[in-house]
Amino acid sequence: MKMTQLIILKEEVENAIARMKNNKSPGIDELTSQMIKAGRDCLIDHLRRLCNLIWKEGKMPKECTKSAPVTISKKGNAQAAFRVSNELGE
Repeated sequence: MKMTQLIILKEEVENAIARMKNNKSPGIDELTSQMIKAGRDCLIDHLRRLCNLIWKEGKMPKECTKSAPVTISKKGNAQAAFRVSNELGE
């Protein structure tokens, strides 16, 4: 079977969502794992189609490759973290 003929199954997406760790920082889309888990039933088919499209085309959508660096201050340097956060518009 060719790689392009393989498909990502609904069960694989369900398992991946179930394995997501809670209380992690969201990405640039501001979606947390808790949000994805809460919307699991509505999202599974959409995520599966997206993953299969990515697999078939062999490339990630431009929107999925964006990131935003965030500086995390050391203990006792909260003022610097507040300043950086404001500069980033957060």
